[in-house]
Order: sequence, then structure tokens, then C-alpha cells
Amino acid sequence: MSSPRPRRKLRLAALIVLPLSTGVGLVVYILSRWSLRLTVLASVFVGAASAWAVLIKTAPAERGLLKRRVAVGAAAGIVATIGYDLARYLFVKVFHLTFWPFDVFILFGKLLTGPQAAPWFSRTVGLLFHFSNGIGFGVAYLLV
Repeated sequence: MSSPRPRRKLRLAALIVLPLSTGVGLVVYILSRWSLRLTVLASVFVGAASAWAVLIKTAPAERGLLKRRVAVGAAAGIVATIGYDLARYLFVKVFHLTFWPFDVFILFGKLLTGPQAAPWFSRTVGLLFHFSNGIGFGVAYLLV
């Protein structure tokens, strides 16, 4: 007979797949050069299915606790992402670097929307992708 502790850890591991899915999609894209849009969609699908499978077997009281952790993790992820970007900005300015780290937003956006998308749209989608990664890390951290 298995103890409840390993089962709980397995459930939590299954739950963090969804918040980490955009990061997983990015890593798979970098390593494989498959479409970022495809790898993120596949990762989000697997993460959503995994979370759903866990949540339907979770007691309502525990679901309430998970919802609070997700909310706090999301808020922490937003604050952390802003702090990370501020640190990157200051690093570039203090050391007079010519590399602009925020150009990656439009690159992410174009990889997700296609090269024909308007620059403002690509930048917006890329920025949302960037924040979804930060939020996902915050949520995953609080779920574990």
C-alpha cells in the first residue's frame, strides 16, 4: 500500500505542468527548433489535461487552498517579472551595453503570431508571453 505523501507529491507535480508550460514550450523550441507556437500549444494542452485530471479528484476544501496559492503565486510572478526586467534595464544602462534585452519581446511575438503580424501586435504578444512565464514560475513555486 502506498502512503498518501508520495501521492500528494505526484499530484502537485502534475499540477505544476500547466504553469510551467510556456517555459517548457520555449525550452523545447530552443532545443528542437520546432515551431514555438506548436511547442507552447502542446505544452499548454498537456498541462491543462494534467491539471484537470488532478483537480477533478481534489476535495473542494483543498481546491480553495489551491486557488489562493495560484492567486498569490500569480501576483508574486508579476512582481518578480517586473523586478527582473528592471534589473535587466539597470544592468544595460549601468554598463552601457549596446544589447537591448527587451527586443526579445517582438521576437517571441513573431514566433507565436507569424512574421506577417504587425510589430505592435508581435510586441504585445511577446510581452504577454514573457509575463506568462513569470506568472507561471510564481504559481509553480507556490504550488510546490
